[in-house]
Amino acid sequence: MKIIFLLIILIFLLFIIHKFSPSNNIEHFSQSQPVNMIVLADNEFQCFYNGIQVSSGNQWNNTYRFTINNVTPNSKIFFGVNNTGGSGGIRVQFTYGGNTYFSDLSNMRCVGKQLTPNGTIIPNRFLGCFADAGNRDLPFYMGNMSRDQCMNTANSQNMPFYGLQYGGQCFLGNSYGRYGYSNNCNTPCWFNGNENCGGTWANQIYAVNQTPQTIIVSSNNNPNFDSRAQTIWVNSGDTFAQGRWLFELTIPSTEKLDFCPDVDYEEFNPAGCLNARTRAQCTSTVLPNYNASIQRCAKLYNKDDSDKFYMVMNKLFKFVYKIDSSETNVQTNINATRNIQSTTTDNCLVSRTTNTQMNTRIKMTDTAFLNRLQTKSLSPARQGYSSGSLYLNEFLQSHFKMLELLKIIGDNIKYPMDPKQLIENQIVLPDSPMYYALVKESLKYSKNHRNQLSEIFMNTYNRTYNLARIIVGTPTIANECSCLGLSFVGSQQCVPC
Repeated sequence: MKIIFLLIILIFLLFIIHKFSPSNNIEHFSQSQPVNMIVLADNEFQCFYNGIQVSSGNQWNNTYRFTINNVTPNSKIFFGVNNTGGSGGIRVQFTYGGNTYFSDLSNMRCVGKQLTPNGTIIPNRFLGCFADAGNRDLPFYMGNMSRDQCMNTANSQNMPFYGLQYGGQCFLGNSYGRYGYSNNCNTPCWFNGNENCGGTWANQIYAVNQTPQTIIVSSNNNPNFDSRAQTIWVNSGDTFAQGRWLFELTIPSTEKLDFCPDVDYEEFNPAGCLNARTRAQCTSTVLPNYNASIQRCAKLYNKDDSDKFYMVMNKLFKFVYKIDSSETNVQTNINATRNIQSTTTDNCLVSRTTNTQMNTRIKMTDTAFLNRLQTKSLSPARQGYSSGSLYLNEFLQSHFKMLELLKIIGDNIKYPMDPKQLIENQIVLPDSPMYYALVKESLKYSKNHRNQLSEIFMNTYNRTYNLARIIVGTPTIANECSCLGLSFVGSQQCVPC
């Protein structure tokens, strides 16, 4: 009798523990549910799920509503979108599992081009405009063709790269870029005047087997959509990207992950929110399948650690400017900064350089610097690369201001090399030990000299640092993150290139 009584007590206790114990940070909903879609596409679209067409439309200004039943988490819904003229794009808003989701670069991507509705999918990634010479960059000349014909020829010949030059000269090759970038791809295509096909001694080059770059072409101005729904399209090297493109929409997983929303903490994860600039902005713009939890924020991030600053900045510049720096080289450069001797003077810098003079210096060159970065330093494929690109221009401006401040502070630091010359010679690629040693000394100066300049420098340094952390931690387009080497934190997974 006692044994039965004890078993009853044990069962009751287990029930209480199960009912009132806190759940983990993952929430689940059922494995198969309907998706309610709202779609706007320019000009025509077909929607497919599990190989079956579930909807279509051919009016670019119409909003289409339909339901797809029995959709499982993490599955893919495909949209074939045909842009027959002018600008193109597709915008999607859908409800699933009680949540509303919106098309953006984290859940929607272009997977390739189709010459016919059911034809072969050719990835067809635009790589940029590259110079040519008598010894051809792409050695195999195939004649005068349209862009689609040249793409199809490259695909049928198993050639990885093709380029259009001077309006329609089609060249194929196994490698490209030996003569560097060009800005001369401005000749209209002979077969389609709305597109460009290279220029004089300039190839507009594409990779047949690389997934195209997906971009945001506009935000919402349609009352049927939430303002968070983005119009998605493809970077094809010209304004309109005409033709038929296939887009893949990823249905969210069954998980809702807790994340730290505060950039001031080590555990900060900008992948969980739309605006990660501050804790308040992040917690008010949390993305579906994430849950902002300050309990996940445990250790304050030490922004005074210049070694950490170097690691973050190196990672960012490695991505944005395609710097090839191994972890060994990074550590070598960090160690090298410790061997550079410098002495900070006690002079008050503000007495020689007023705040007005400093701001004038910054404003005079700010626009030119940004233009230089956009036209020469950034690869065309890097522009609009991810949701991190929302912060890129802010970072560039903030970092440029910091460089100007470093030059001013450098007037008060005795150094083996003139800080102004150092920065001006490496203003795009601050990737040397001297640069980071100067940052370290400037931090020391700002802590020892409580003046207007040091306050402005610390504010600019912290803003630059925060934006860099956000960019390197923001999820990229799903199929690109492993290629580009960014840290990817969140519930999605990178697809190998």
